[in-house]
Amino acid sequence: MHRYRSLGMLLTLPALAVLMGGCGGGDNKGGPAPVATSPGTTTPPPSGERTAVEGKGVATLKGKITYDGEAPKPADITAQIQGQDDKAHCLKDDPKNPHPGSGRTWVVKDGNVANVVVWVSAPKGKFFKFSAEEKASWPKEVAVDQPFCHFEPHVSVSFPEFYNAETKKTSPTDQKIAVKNSAPISHNTKWAGSPQKNRGGNQTLQAGGEMALPLKADPTTPINIACDIHKWMTGYIWALDTPYAAVTNEDGTFEIKGIPAGADVQLILWHEQPGFFGEGGALGKKVKLNEGDNEMNFKVKAK
Repeated sequence: MHRYRSLGMLLTLPALAVLMGGCGGGDNKGGPAPVATSPGTTTPPPSGERTAVEGKGVATLKGKITYDGEAPKPADITAQIQGQDDKAHCLKDDPKNPHPGSGRTWVVKDGNVANVVVWVSAPKGKFFKFSAEEKASWPKEVAVDQPFCHFEPHVSVSFPEFYNAETKKTSPTDQKIAVKNSAPISHNTKWAGSPQKNRGGNQTLQAGGEMALPLKADPTTPINIACDIHKWMTGYIWALDTPYAAVTNEDGTFEIKGIPAGADVQLILWHEQPGFFGEGGALGKKVKLNEGDNEMNFKVKAK
């Protein structure tokens, strides 16, 4: 789905200390937005209820993330690998080659930044409505593998839950988020997000093993994944409440399809080192996309 990143796919981002759009509320006091009933009168919707984002057509958002200034040099982890009993397999993936799945904090090629998450969220008090056809297009699985001694992809986006207008509650998408071990050696998967939504766990995966992560949508905190056997191994999974998300490729580009056009939405940017960046931080920047193709480019740098 382009909505997630070629996760093979893919999923938008600023400082997540505060929550992004799509999480209830409406007026300046935190209550729901009033709904007009007749001239001169308003009646607030039931507590916690949201109103739909009404688009006029469908938009595609494309762009590129580039580094602002001289990019940090990637660390050489050869020495760490040499201390492992299973170093022969780990070294099959060149430890000096900072490709997007190599686990490096910064992967910058010709100024273009990989592993930036870009997503589009519904504004506060709003929700995205989906047709049966759109729901059928959602990927059934998001997979993170450990083919050598790194998590691949290093950064992923998933869509485990959405706001259900019929029940006025969050419903599961039934998307499976799986961590796999296709390597001939053992790996350990330790994962954790926010204590309120994704407390995490710890499990060893033997060669060929697989585990499913029971994630809840949380656009405030990424899920960190790590391996206790190979200490340099880290990765991130965003569990979002929107399908409109992508992760930048090695050339810094991203593409998100199917976004409601002509409606106010929030654009959010995140990279593991600075965290949320760009206008609006964790809440994102309010944008209105035109029907068809839209292009937005951004710069990021280390703190």
